[in-house]
Amino acid sequence: PPVQAPIYDLFPSGSVIPADISPLRLIEPEIMFRVDRDIPARERQYDVHEIMESVTAVIGFEVIGSRFRSDPSAPAANPPGSLYGALSDHLVNGCIVVGDAIPDWRGVAFDEVGLRMTEGDRELVSVVGCHPFANPCLPVVVGVNRLRRRLGVKAGDIIVTNSSTSFFPVSAGTVVRASYEGLGEVTATFAEN
Repeated sequence: PPVQAPIYDLFPSGSVIPADISPLRLIEPEIMFRVDRDIPARERQYDVHEIMESVTAVIGFEVIGSRFRSDPSAPAANPPGSLYGALSDHLVNGCIVVGDAIPDWRGVAFDEVGLRMTEGDRELVSVVGCHPFANPCLPVVVGVNRLRRRLGVKAGDIIVTNSSTSFFPVSAGTVVRASYEGLGEVTATFAEN
């Protein structure tokens, strides 16, 4: 089932990511969704159209890093790098970087969109078909309908739907760019320390 967890750090495209968020500098490109208006808690499920009218697709990076920002060398029963540590850390979503909004996203054939991710001049990945479910809105529908049972969803929330590829280790001080063909891009740089 979808994981519900707060995102503590949200950065705009072009930001420098603090080193302590992801000491291994792991980053992955994604299609995410920004909630544009409240979707309040209610008993009845929301239909797909109601949800689609309340959100905007955006291009983003998920930065992989623990929310447990303590001494990384300290021993722990379930360290963040372990399976149990990752699960208790809601899959180690250290922060997200939000890039361009995707115009007319409802008509996009996401399974035909090319994605190219680079670190400086070095290509990290180039693929066609940018979501494991073909349509990244599907997890949004499921997630919103789980949340409507208790909390609802608030305007400004970001819903992360799943990686378009996987994560990549990158160097500090170099611009990382994910470009979704015809849709837009997102950039970020990791701080040295």
